Amino acid sequence: MVPAKLFDKIAKDFDLSKEELIDESLKAELRRRLAAHRYIDYILSRKYKMSFVEFERKKIIAKRKYSLEVEEDYHNWDQAVDGAKTIAKDLKLLGCH
Repeated sequence: MVPAKLFDKIAKDFDLSKEELIDESLKAELRRRLAAHRYIDYILSRKYKMSFVEFERKKIIAKRKYSLEVEEDYHNWDQAVDGAKTIAKDLKLLGCH
């Protein structure tokens, strides 16, 4: 929990109401998380030279004999793609594009 005095000071420094500060902080955190998910998607797309959808459709895990690295990549990639979709929807609900 942020101490009330610090919260008030930050809101004043940013010339925002407390409600606006909370709103902007939430949007910034969601954007940060969205960027992290998209970065993982980007890195794994480059590593495998395909999209996540292609990775699944081509059954790369089986083709790579269920190696630990490929399975970990799959789970991280799946989580990143799903997380990015969820956060993008949340941002849209908050009026962000």
